[in-house]
Amino acid sequence: MKSPFAKIRNAEALESALRGSPPGTEFPPQLHDSIINAVHTAQRAESTEASGVAMIQRFIKIGWVALGGFAGLVLLGVLLSIQNHPVATTQNPQPLAEISEAFATSQELMDSLPSVTVGPLSDELDKVNRDLGRTAEFLLATLP
Repeated sequence: MKSPFAKIRNAEALESALRGSPPGTEFPPQLHDSIINAVHTAQRAESTEASGVAMIQRFIKIGWVALGGFAGLVLLGVLLSIQNHPVATTQNPQPLAEISEAFATSQELMDSLPSVTVGPLSDELDKVNRDLGRTAEFLLATLP
C-alpha cells in the first residue's frame, strides 16, 4: 500500500510531465467563433419556434378565459332576470265594495251636516286668512 505522500509525489510528477510536453493537437483559431455562432443560431431558432407556439397557446388560454367570463356574465344576467321576474297583477275593473261604500258614507256625512254648524267655522277661517294677508302687507311695507 502506498502512502499518501507517494500519491502526491506521483501527482506532482504527472503534472510536471503534462506541463512540459507540447500539446498533441492544434485547434484552428476560428473553431471558437464557429461554435459560439452555432450556439447563438440554435438559441435563436429555438426561441422563435417556442415563442410562436407559446403565443398561440397563450392566445388560446386567454380566449378561453374571456369566453368563460362572458358566459358567466350571461348566466348571471339570466339568473337575475328569472329571479326578478315581475309578477303579473290582475286589475279588477270593478271597484272594491268597501272603498266605494266609504266614499259614499263620507259624502252622506258632509251632506247631512247642517250649515249652521259649518258656517261659523268657515267665517273664522276667512278672518284668519284676512289677518294673515294684512300681516304680510305690513311686513312688506316696513322692509327697506
